Amino acid sequence: MKTAIVNLGTIVNGEWRTPITKGDSILMDQGKIIEVGSLSSEALKSCDVVIDADGAVAIPGLIDSQVHNTFGDYTPRQKTVGFLESYTHGGITSAITASEVHVPGRPADPEGVKALALAAFKCYQNYRPGGMRVYAGSIIREPQLLIDSDAALLQIFEAVSVASGGDFSCRASRTMAYGPNFRLPAGVPGPADRGQRRARRA
Repeated sequence: MKTAIVNLGTIVNGEWRTPITKGDSILMDQGKIIEVGSLSSEALKSCDVVIDADGAVAIPGLIDSQVHNTFGDYTPRQKTVGFLESYTHGGITSAITASEVHVPGRPADPEGVKALALAAFKCYQNYRPGGMRVYAGSIIREPQLLIDSDAALLQIFEAVSVASGGDFSCRASRTMAYGPNFRLPAGVPGPADRGQRRARRA
């Protein structure tokens, strides 16, 4: 199905050097943008739907770079259903996980951490709540992994890299390019974190 949005006041393209695209129309085919600018009368005649924007501004979808998803569109911490889909009403079309930390009973051992990251990564490849793209599968650096040794982390990096179709190298950060990623939050440590640190110093 072809859809055209016409009579736009401004088209923002996301390029900071030249942020505005000339024209007043956007043409989509099967949900994908195929033309931006000015549309001919022939192009409009071929459309199934034509939307008059009445001078509105069009911008690229926004990205939330830190969400705590679990599986599906539900968060048990807030007992909320549909929170990701609701983001799209505010223009957020992509979300990047900061770890699936709210999964009830989430594992802390190396094999469990790996399995959780891969499961989340693969689930959201096939599921887009409200059309949103969710980049899931963050590796959680659990205190136990720090105590056991960083060798366990490197094994996890290797596993997620290979499973995601990439080649593992000594630079563990390369795994981010293949999907699952590793994050070390820079927030204030909670009581459990401080307890682990005291245990390691002892």
